[in-house]
Amino acid sequence: MSATPSFSVREIVEEQMARTKQSTKSQIESFIEKSESTITPFGHQIAALKLRVEELNHLCDNRRTIVTALHFLIAPIRALPVELLAQIFSWAIRRNSSIRDAARLPQVCLEWRQIAFTTPRLWIGPISVRISWRVGSDSEPKQQLHAEGLPVEIWIARSAFGYRRSDAAR
Repeated sequence: MSATPSFSVREIVEEQMARTKQSTKSQIESFIEKSESTITPFGHQIAALKLRVEELNHLCDNRRTIVTALHFLIAPIRALPVELLAQIFSWAIRRNSSIRDAARLPQVCLEWRQIAFTTPRLWIGPISVRISWRVGSDSEPKQQLHAEGLPVEIWIARSAFGYRRSDAAR
C-alpha cells in the first residue's frame, strides 16, 4: 500500500487564493458547494471500508480460532489413553494435598473434567482437619473442641447428605 500523501494547509490556501483571485464571493461560495459535495462520497466510502475491515477482522479471528482448535486436536497429551491420564492425575494430587488440588483438574477442559469426575481415586483419601484456637484464649484447642462441638458436624451438615450427629441419635 502506498503512504498517505502529505499536504500543507498553507500550500492549499495559497493555491485557492490564486485560483479565486478574480472570483466574486458568490463564485467562491459555488466552489465551496462543489467541494463539499465531493466530501460526502468519501465519507460513504470510508464507512464501507470500515465495515469491510470489521468483517475481515471477524473472519481473521474465526480462522485463528480454527487454527487453535486444530493445534488442540494434535496436542501430544490428547494421544494418551484415558487410564494413563487418570493415573497422572492421581500422581499430581498427592496424599497430603488439599481437595482443592483435585478440584483444579476439572477446570482445565471438558475432557479433563470428564476424566477427573469418573476417576473415584482422585476424590477419596484421608481427611485432615486443621484445628486452631482463638487468639487470646487460654484454653487448649482440644478443650475448645469439646466445649463447642466438633467441626466435622458442621461439614457433614453442609454436605449433600444433610446428616448430623444429633439426627442419628433419634
